[in-house]
Amino acid sequence: MKKAIELFEFDTILTTFNPTLKRRPFEERVLPVAQEKRMGILAMKVMGGGLGSLAVGNPLKNDGASNHDDAPRQADPGLLIRYALSLPVTAAVVGMASREHLRTNLQAAREQPPLTPAEQEALRKQLA
Repeated sequence: MKKAIELFEFDTILTTFNPTLKRRPFEERVLPVAQEKRMGILAMKVMGGGLGSLAVGNPLKNDGASNHDDAPRQADPGLLIRYALSLPVTAAVVGMASREHLRTNLQAAREQPPLTPAEQEALRKQLA
């Protein structure tokens, strides 16, 4: 993805951002290049993929599906949203299966501040 961004003039990218080790390269390598090119940056897999395996209350395991994230522990869904919104992203794509999910997501986005660098690191360690 980094190479594609370097070679071509895209307006936006849609890529994965969450605090797992599996997704760290996107944050460390892709994000700076996209920022440098002033692209719109859309975050996906904020909750760990379609089943939301990183969020407390969702199934922890995704039966080995490679496009979902497994972690030894889960985190509050609001923290995961705040983590993504702490990054220099334009928007975060977050799936919702219920009105309760919608309420949780809205509260995290509207009423809570982005995570500090120390809070980001603590969440990374929690999900490592």
